[in-house]
Amino acid sequence: MNWPDFSPGSQAANPGWADWLVFVAPAFKPGVIENNSPGALALDQKQHNMILGIGTDLIEVERVAEKLEKKAGFRELVFSAHEIAYCERMAFKYEHYAARFAAKEAFLKAIGTGWRSGTAFNEIEIYNDEEGKPEMRFLGLTAETVAKLNAGKIFVSLSHLKTMACAMVLIEAL
Repeated sequence: MNWPDFSPGSQAANPGWADWLVFVAPAFKPGVIENNSPGALALDQKQHNMILGIGTDLIEVERVAEKLEKKAGFRELVFSAHEIAYCERMAFKYEHYAARFAAKEAFLKAIGTGWRSGTAFNEIEIYNDEEGKPEMRFLGLTAETVAKLNAGKIFVSLSHLKTMACAMVLIEAL
């Protein structure tokens, strides 16, 4: 296989680059793009979802671990029963707690108001779907508050290392 030359202006001159792209990304089909063909890129989609908000947060795992170990009731104030059960069975539980804490903070940033009346940290729940993808759901009064936000799909991304955890939340508008 010939690897394409990625220097400026050279891709169009290299006749083998499209074959290479199909090898690397088989869903891409060079040629005419039609909206109704399977796997084609729809460049003129009729539906455009708007972003209601984006939030991100980064936190030291040690800060969360210290709070969980020293402050009585902190765990239950911040995390749902489901989250506590999930994190407690993990080998590196504090990393998982920290990532979920970061996701809650990122969500509050995404809605643009921070922690406000009608929301509770332990009612913002991060769970994993059957494939392990993180998702967000709301409980109690927080569910009622979020329902008034005109929020559509909520996307959550978590990442953690031994010392740091981060999360990003993107909210689509309805």
